[in-house]
Amino acid sequence: MLAFACVGSIIYLLRESGRPEGAKGLPVRGAIMATLLGFIALAGSLQFPLCGDDSYIDFRYVKNWLSGSGIDYNPGERVLGFTSHLHVLLLAAIGLPFREPDVPVIAQLANIILSMINCLMLAFYIRDLKGSPAAGLVGAAVYALDPYNTQQIIFGKETQMVVSVLIVSLWSLEKRRYHTFAWASCLAPFIRPEGFIWSAICLIKLAVDEKGRAWRYIIGPALAGLTALSVLFALYGTIIPQGMVGKFSMFYPMPPFSMLGKCLWMTGTGAVLPRLTLNEPGLYGALSILAGPVCIALFAFLARKRSAFIYVPAIVTFLLVFAVKNPPAFGWYLCWFSLIPAFLASELFSRAVNFSRSAISAFLILTVAILAIQQPVRLANGIESITYQWNPEYHRLLQFDRLLAEIDTGRKGSANKPVIATPEIGYIGYRYPGPILDLCGLVSPEVIPFGHPDLSRQAEGEAFEINPAIIESLKPDYVITLELFARELLADRSFRSNYRLLDTLPNDWGGGKGVLLYEKIL
Repeated sequence: MLAFACVGSIIYLLRESGRPEGAKGLPVRGAIMATLLGFIALAGSLQFPLCGDDSYIDFRYVKNWLSGSGIDYNPGERVLGFTSHLHVLLLAAIGLPFREPDVPVIAQLANIILSMINCLMLAFYIRDLKGSPAAGLVGAAVYALDPYNTQQIIFGKETQMVVSVLIVSLWSLEKRRYHTFAWASCLAPFIRPEGFIWSAICLIKLAVDEKGRAWRYIIGPALAGLTALSVLFALYGTIIPQGMVGKFSMFYPMPPFSMLGKCLWMTGTGAVLPRLTLNEPGLYGALSILAGPVCIALFAFLARKRSAFIYVPAIVTFLLVFAVKNPPAFGWYLCWFSLIPAFLASELFSRAVNFSRSAISAFLILTVAILAIQQPVRLANGIESITYQWNPEYHRLLQFDRLLAEIDTGRKGSANKPVIATPEIGYIGYRYPGPILDLCGLVSPEVIPFGHPDLSRQAEGEAFEINPAIIESLKPDYVITLELFARELLADRSFRSNYRLLDTLPNDWGGGKGVLLYEKIL
């Protein structure tokens, strides 16, 4: 990865040296860019080979494809359980030359490389936008050193691909390269389902700018998109990811105002301030809720470029959609907001340049101080703030390995592996080669008719609870779950009569009391 960082810094030097005004201070700027790319490589490699649990859902699809087991999560079940089609295809393409690739490592390496590319593109884009190489470096530095960026590299999901599409879309719009703009914007729904919002806003902008000529740019991406959707429908019988169905059917609905506060808080702590803990009360929590909207509003007020007039409405729309109609927001949803700190920093720097050297110095000192304060916090106590509660979140993945080792794979005969039911289908599904019953419904449509338990049973702030009726009806051989999700299940008389506790491991993630393994009594 450091070799890629060296290549990236050489590309930066070559592009900047070709500009008449780019030679001044070029060695220093090249050294800064090399440092930023090197930081991305090192920080993104801190947790090999573990990713976040949800990422392993995609990884199991890739693993099955590459091993010849089929195109399904559970072989033979045609379920569209992944939401990032291009991300899955990228991982499969990278893993294709290898006999038994380690998909989590491939995902993290791909994210590191994509993040380096994004850092370079951001520097070039802001440099073109502001006419200032220094402003470009400021934006690139904020992006590279942002805890959220490092967190998402490690997590293994598709955030870096989304950022790539955002930068290319905005850059090509400023350059009036409408073919590139149309193609980039139309890729968004195939990386994140809500990407259709970005595509729609971009295409509306294209239609307004080009009027009767817009169809020339839209026709190619539109046909390609329809072809891709047709292939998905032919393979899975639907174009709607099962994960969207599961989240709206199996998770408890959350009050809109509660979700709005949650989304604002996550925007502040995820994309602007370092996330220290999952729920930080008091002044820090209030500042976190305010940080995201304040930064967005300030950027909207300061920016006067064409790209800002699509980016700001888009992120406001995303915020409202996530807040009004969405289960609890996960960290990777914030990918759409992640460029705000970089854009805002470069905008403020450009304004400071117009005042005096002291204003520039004050801005740089403040920026460096903020980034420096974040770094010790991020690298202390298991690098918690990078990884969204490192200790309980990632420790449970290792605990899942211990519980899987206790599964009697021969209890149903050598031809049929036992069925494991779990709401934690990511890492468990990737490590266990047998059938998985997804209690969240993200890859198991057979649980959808049961829904979540009655709303009268929902505790304050509770997002998910296993419905005991699923276990009673479908009778899986084993159940692995966090105690946090199983309180209704553990109180169910039928479950207590038909299942016995094999093991429990201590884990306080989300305020729970452990990870549990239950076996059906034969």
